[in-house]
Amino acid sequence: MKTPYVPHIFGEEVAQKLRRRRGWLSAGVASSIPWPSSDVCVQYAGDEYFLLGTQRDGKSSSPGIIIAYDDHRGGADAAIAKVYRFTSVLSWFAGGYVDVSGYIHGSHPAVYGGRTVYSSMGIAGEKSFSCNHMPVIEDDNVRKALAFWREGKRLDEVHDGYAFRTHTTKAARLTHARGQSELYDRLGEGQAAC
Repeated sequence: MKTPYVPHIFGEEVAQKLRRRRGWLSAGVASSIPWPSSDVCVQYAGDEYFLLGTQRDGKSSSPGIIIAYDDHRGGADAAIAKVYRFTSVLSWFAGGYVDVSGYIHGSHPAVYGGRTVYSSMGIAGEKSFSCNHMPVIEDDNVRKALAFWREGKRLDEVHDGYAFRTHTTKAARLTHARGQSELYDRLGEGQAAC
């Protein structure tokens, strides 16, 4: 696993990069990690990810991630796949969750959605966001594991009831596999197994 230095770009240079081209995918995110207050560009695994800050024109703004896309290289589908892989690694690296709540694509970058997406994030200062030396994951099995970890982390921090059910079901299946079917049957019927 490679852990290269991940360059971060702040300030006016970020805005200039966003104006230089056409073809962007903008994803809204729900997050529990400290998110930058101003836009930051992160150069990771050969792509530039623009993390939209939580402050825009002196007002609160939804966090998001923008990435360039090209119709000749898989278009929006390839871009959103990269965003999902990036959020899985960033979630694990930062010890929280960053989950895509939805996305749009078009010629210009945009802030995704006007509705509030659940986030329990702190706010990193204007230039204090850092994911330096975040590992580049190339193994598909590790990518899948990180994707499941990200999903589980969001369930655990946002949807406790579902998280409990998921963990209970997994424990019941493991117990059942060991020949203790009574516990599994009780959980399957919704009865307490205490």
